[in-house]
Amino acid sequence: MIEDANDLGTVPDLLNQPQKYADFLGPEIRFVYKGDLLVVMPDGLGVAATDATPAPGRAIEGIQVEAGGTPDGLAQTAEEAVAKLSAAAGHPLEQAKKGGSGGGGGGAVIAVVAAAVLVVLGIAGAFWVRRSQGSRPAEPAESAPGPADAEQTAPQ
Repeated sequence: MIEDANDLGTVPDLLNQPQKYADFLGPEIRFVYKGDLLVVMPDGLGVAATDATPAPGRAIEGIQVEAGGTPDGLAQTAEEAVAKLSAAAGHPLEQAKKGGSGGGGGGAVIAVVAAAVLVVLGIAGAFWVRRSQGSRPAEPAESAPGPADAEQTAPQ
């Protein structure tokens, strides 16, 4: 989802050219992502494939960007486009009911809470390790005898 030129990095001139941006970005991310790439901008949608399988671009023809390209409108449009692309690829998704009781997003909340707990545990562990290392007396380092040591131990 691209809202404005700041989201385009080194190619801000591709704003409102979603297909050109999809064609640009596909090869850029090919080494880390294989599959279809969907680009949603206030002006429309673009789709490109990052693997050998052509993207089913016809599936998104005629989709209009919701709410004049606001962030919520871009997200709603992306949701609709992903469902159509997935169905066209033979993997239909179960659609969430619009205006329903919500209920979605529980997984995101759990992930955020789990991440926060892991961060706290990591910080606590770091303090524990540092404290346990600080409470041990330092052992003197053994060194090889040098010239000064030789003078002290040499027989006279």
